[in-house]
Amino acid sequence: MSTHRATLNTGAMRQDRFASSAVHRPGLLGNLVARRASVVNSLETVSLLWFLQELSHRTGTRTHRAAALFPNWPNGSDNPLGGLDRVAEDLLRLYPSRVSGSVERISKLLAEFCVNPGFTPSRFPTGGKTIEALLEYQEYFSLQVGRPVAETSITKRIFEALDYSLTSRGITLIKGIYRSGKSYSSQAWAMSHSGRIRYVSLSSAPDDTAFYRDICRSLGVAGGLSYKTPQLRDRITETLRSQQIALVIDEADYLFAQTDRPKGPPERINWLMTSVVNQGVPVALIASRNFERALRLLERTSHAWGSEQFRGRIRMTVELPETITEEDLMSIAQSLLPETDGATRLLAVGASQRERGGLGNLETICTRAVHLCTQEGKDVPSFEHVERAVLENFGPIAQENNSDQLSPVRRHTLATPLHPLRETRAALGSIVLTG
Repeated sequence: MSTHRATLNTGAMRQDRFASSAVHRPGLLGNLVARRASVVNSLETVSLLWFLQELSHRTGTRTHRAAALFPNWPNGSDNPLGGLDRVAEDLLRLYPSRVSGSVERISKLLAEFCVNPGFTPSRFPTGGKTIEALLEYQEYFSLQVGRPVAETSITKRIFEALDYSLTSRGITLIKGIYRSGKSYSSQAWAMSHSGRIRYVSLSSAPDDTAFYRDICRSLGVAGGLSYKTPQLRDRITETLRSQQIALVIDEADYLFAQTDRPKGPPERINWLMTSVVNQGVPVALIASRNFERALRLLERTSHAWGSEQFRGRIRMTVELPETITEEDLMSIAQSLLPETDGATRLLAVGASQRERGGLGNLETICTRAVHLCTQEGKDVPSFEHVERAVLENFGPIAQENNSDQLSPVRRHTLATPLHPLRETRAALGSIVLTG
C-alpha cells in the first residue's frame, strides 16, 4: 500500500506517511532559480531572485542552515512564519501603499516570480510597485543583518577582500589565526550580500559526498541522502555555471585530504578550479594558517599534481594580524554588551586576555553574563554578572609579574585571589584606551 494513502486505522503508525508533507518541503531550488535568472537582463532583478530564493529556505526561529551564527531574520520577531510567507507579511506591513493582497497570494506570486521565465510584474496586484518594494526590502534586510557586527581592523580587511572578490573572477584567499573573528565577519558579509553570495562552511567529513552536500545545502540545491556524489556535483556545477552567484567557503582547510601524507591529486581543489573558477565564478576561501602548510605538504608528496594552476588563480591573498588589539576587543564587547557601562566592558576585555584565545574568552564571558542576567529577570547585564562569569570560567585573577609592561586594561583588571575583582571597578571606570 502506498504510504501516501495509508489510513490511521491500519494498526501501528507509519511514520513515513508524513514524509511528503508540505511542511517538510524545502524552499526554492537553486538550479531552477538559476535557469529563471538566465533569461533576465537586469542584474538588479537577478540579485533579487537569489535574495528571495535564500529567504525561501529560512524559518522564523531556527538559525541559518549554513551560517549558524546569524538568525534567520534580523530584528527578532515572535512571528513563526518563515520563507516567502514571512517576506509577504513584511511587505504588507512595511509598504502598505505599494503592496496589497493576502499573505498566501503574495507568497505564491513571489515563488512564481523566482522560477517562471514568463512571469511579468503585472501579475502582482499592484504591478511594478511590488518590485520596487521588494528592492527596498532587500536593501533594508541587508542593512539590518550587518548591524550586530563590530567594526574592527580584522573585519575591515575581510570586508575589503570580499568586496574585491566579487569583481576578481578568481580566488581570494583570506588566512588568519583561529578564533580571530574570520567566520563571524565573513558570515556577516555574506548575509548582507545574499543576492550575490552563498556562504558555505565545510565539515570535517572525509568523504566527497559530504563536501558536495555542504555546498548543495548552501545553494538550496536538492542534496538528499539518496543522491550520489556525481549527482550532487553535477547539480552544483549546473547552478554555478550561470555566473549569477559567488561562493564564500569557510573552513577551507578541509578542501585538502585530512591525511598525514597525501599522495593523490586534490580532487576538491581540482573541481573548484575547473568547474567553478574557470567558469567565471568568484570564490573566496576563509582559512587558517594551516592552509598554506597543507598546500606545501601536498606539493612535496604528490608527484601527480602541481600547485602552479591553483596559485595562478589566486587574485588576492590577505594575511590577517596575529593578535587582536584591545581597541578591537572593546568594539566587540560593545556589540556583545551594548547597554552596559564602560567599566563592565573593560572588565570583560581585561579578563579575556588572561589566557590564549582572547576573542573566544571574551565571547564566553559575555554570553555567560547575558545568561545570568536573563535568569534573574533583568534586561541589562551588570558588573556583577560579568564578574561572576569571569570567576566561573577562569577563577580569581591573580597579580602578574612585570605589571608595568602590561596594557592599561589588563593591569587594572588584576587583583589578589582574596579580593578577585570587585575593588577594580572604580579603576576600570577611569581607564581610557589610547592605543
